Amino acid sequence: MRECIQSLGGQLIIASQPAQETELTAIMPLAIDMPSQITAGEKDAS
Repeated sequence: MRECIQSLGGQLIIASQPAQETELTAIMPLAIDMPSQITAGEKDAS
């Protein structure tokens, strides 16, 4: 789970105590810079 969140530019925080609940906090960016992908159909339309 941590690797997946980090691959998207986020952070996973796990807080736990004995005999207590475990708290997971995922911090994710609202947007991630990724190169745009043009499919063959989109290329023909332009």
